[in-house]
Amino acid sequence: MRFTLFTATILALSLTLQSTSATITNEEFPIVKALDATTDLLSSFNGDQGASASHVHALEARSSPHVSIFRRHSRLAKRCSSKLHASKKDVEHTTKEEHHHKSSDKKKHSDSKHSDSKHKSTSNNDATSTNVKAAKKKSDSKSKSKSSSSSSGHVTNTDGSGDYSRVESNRGNNFWSQNNWDFWSYADPTHGQVAYQSEQNAKNQGLIGTKDGAAFLRMSDKDISGTNRPSVRFQSKKAYDSGLIIFDVEKMPVGCGTWPALWTTDGGSWPHGGEIDVMEGVGYTSGGKNENQMTVHLGENSPLQLNRRALEPRASFIGRIMEGATNCNQWGSHTGCAFFDSNKNGPSWGTDFNNAGGGIWAMQFGNNGGVKIWFWGRKSGKIPEELSKPSQSPKKLDPSSWGKPMANFQSDVINQKVKKQNIIINITAGGDWAGNVPLDGKCKGQNIWQAIKKGSNYDDAEFIINGVDVYCKNGKC
Repeated sequence: MRFTLFTATILALSLTLQSTSATITNEEFPIVKALDATTDLLSSFNGDQGASASHVHALEARSSPHVSIFRRHSRLAKRCSSKLHASKKDVEHTTKEEHHHKSSDKKKHSDSKHSDSKHKSTSNNDATSTNVKAAKKKSDSKSKSKSSSSSSGHVTNTDGSGDYSRVESNRGNNFWSQNNWDFWSYADPTHGQVAYQSEQNAKNQGLIGTKDGAAFLRMSDKDISGTNRPSVRFQSKKAYDSGLIIFDVEKMPVGCGTWPALWTTDGGSWPHGGEIDVMEGVGYTSGGKNENQMTVHLGENSPLQLNRRALEPRASFIGRIMEGATNCNQWGSHTGCAFFDSNKNGPSWGTDFNNAGGGIWAMQFGNNGGVKIWFWGRKSGKIPEELSKPSQSPKKLDPSSWGKPMANFQSDVINQKVKKQNIIINITAGGDWAGNVPLDGKCKGQNIWQAIKKGSNYDDAEFIINGVDVYCKNGKC
């Protein structure tokens, strides 16, 4: 290989950094990332005589941090709603003095109540183990090992294998019929221009249902005047201290100022019990980036622990860290820690996502493993074989066979504090975040108050979901 001295220098630096276990600082991180990218690149050359130093590029620039400015205050409202859902007491929401959205809207947080106290740890589903299953697991493991050497690198056994066992599957016509969801029918705590509906009202208006073997939920596409647009928000009745959650989505909502999300939280003690945003963004293109944003929020100082060498499994990821968002603390100058999807596994947001047939998110948390989020686009050719059938969910999963996640949140505080996570799905429009981002798509140049009145602006404000499945490690979560 050319540049022998250059290569030797890089490798020597990598070994030096690898031997150091301390957490890097925000200032050190870009340098270390560049070094790791260079090391990866040099390894990929594999003796290629045509390699040259010009192939060693700096990492792509971090995205603008302005998104976090809009999100900072919307978070307080969004998470407050789950706390309301979990408590009979009035919730007094605290906000920063510089909050440019508080004023009279803050009252909506504390006045909106829900009498149910649903946020409790899920009852463990007993997982039986017999010698036959043990033998099958061993056989599956061998099959997985063989499969890992194939071009796809994924398990071919659709029954799955691994330590994670399925405890809940919400798919197809059973998505709504198993009584697994609680609907939120109070004011939108993020001040969006929507009116969340009860389950029965949502059914009556055609806002939820099934079609072509998949579940759908949507905003109303009727013209309105002087009212908020009817929409849907619900959460799982069970809460989980750990687990692996699969979101198989064919279509995400897009429209004028739409703000859909797939997320989990402990509403009873937000943000101290943690919040995990698996899929979140605004409008058709999420500010022109066409990238999904993944975020973790906690109620105390929690810097991400990123090893000095990105090749280490603990720090491995293929997404992009949001600039300045490496501390998961929700308070002070922080707004949580966040990654953007790199779109290396297919388009992850908006119209591009829908045109590509959607995709699958897998979110793993608990068991001292931090939080990891994988994403695979439907047409990327990278979906693990065991997750490739929209109408089915395998009995077992082994996320260790999936390679690098898109986002990898590692910290001791995450491992200690993230508990009692309820799964939440909602669609709002405008509000604290989306209402502060210029409208795109067919509503470019308009404001949210103009756009929200016209039903046709929300023809595609719809989730189509093949399934939401929950897996527990060794039958316990």
